Amino acid sequence: MMLRWLFERLDTTHGQEKVIFDAVEEVRKPLSAMREELHGGLSAISEAFTAESFDHEKVAHQWVEQDKALEQLRVAVTTGLTRVHEVLSVEQRKILADLMASMRRSGFGRGYGF
Repeated sequence: MMLRWLFERLDTTHGQEKVIFDAVEEVRKPLSAMREELHGGLSAISEAFTAESFDHEKVAHQWVEQDKALEQLRVAVTTGLTRVHEVLSVEQRKILADLMASMRRSGFGRGYGF
């Protein structure tokens, strides 16, 4: 639904829509993995905190796993943004950049639940 709104706002062609849709789909898996690692981190910290002595190793391992997941997400997002940038016109990129900036100003994505 959000993509349909975006496609209308950008006045995209079918080919552009396919690239944008594929870019979004390619980000879903690493985004999900990142969320899982963040929640796993909370579990690891909780377990380390309730142990007789704080388990630094357990927490450190979780940080490493989160770093790996974050790197995969960064690569997917950067690759997707590059592909979208390549297929959009200068005017479409300006519209999309303005939308991104307005989402940031409005607090889109903030709050609980990531």
